[in-house]
Amino acid sequence: MKSLRLTIIALLMAVSGMATAQAQKVQPYLSVDQLPNIIKCLPAPPDTTSELFAHDVMRYY
Repeated sequence: MKSLRLTIIALLMAVSGMATAQAQKVQPYLSVDQLPNIIKCLPAPPDTTSELFAHDVMRYY
């Protein structure tokens, strides 16, 4: 009986926590326009037949 009561209380607390979390409006730090463009920041990956690609694979393993 005691475990059933604790289970019900835990379930109610979880449901109320989810309800209050959804009610809050989160303001992001950056807008979508201010996010960095990763395509411009990162270089293209090395060709699969190049020595740089083999080096990357060896470092991964």
